[in-house]
Amino acid sequence: MKQVTSVSIGSSKRDHVVEMELLGQPFRIAREGYDGDIAAAANRFRELDGKVDALGMGGIDIFLRADGRRYNFRESKKLVDCVKKTPLLDGSGLKGPIEGSTVKFLQDEMGLDLEGKKVLIPSTVDRWGIAEAFHDAGCEILAGDLVYAVGIPTWIRSWTSLRMLIRIAAPVI
Repeated sequence: MKQVTSVSIGSSKRDHVVEMELLGQPFRIAREGYDGDIAAAANRFRELDGKVDALGMGGIDIFLRADGRRYNFRESKKLVDCVKKTPLLDGSGLKGPIEGSTVKFLQDEMGLDLEGKKVLIPSTVDRWGIAEAFHDAGCEILAGDLVYAVGIPTWIRSWTSLRMLIRIAAPVI
């Protein structure tokens, strides 16, 4: 049986284990939350390395992609530096293309007219794929990056200002 474990810095209240068969192969998939305890999560990554078939990261990304650039998180790297044998994924390379193509699907296949609609995106730097897709669809973007991520009560309404802010602030933050 293949074993996949996602180690999350999120709540342990959402822990779950499921056993299932995919393409004739049995899998045991687990989600383990560590309630914000980075040291405990790092220790669990160390314990699982080489003992499971794949590891996932939850509640934290290794990097973000926004406006054609990649921004790495030093703290995330420290968290998983101990993983040497087991493949590790955090979803960073997957969420952008999937979210962006979902918006395109809603327009092209479902006939949803998004032109001129207002869209709140709490963190465009974390959800760049969907932010860009809504922008390309003609939506009015209300970016909450400063409000939700940094605690500065300022909404970003201009796409140009958002791109400039990301390029200036993301490497520092």
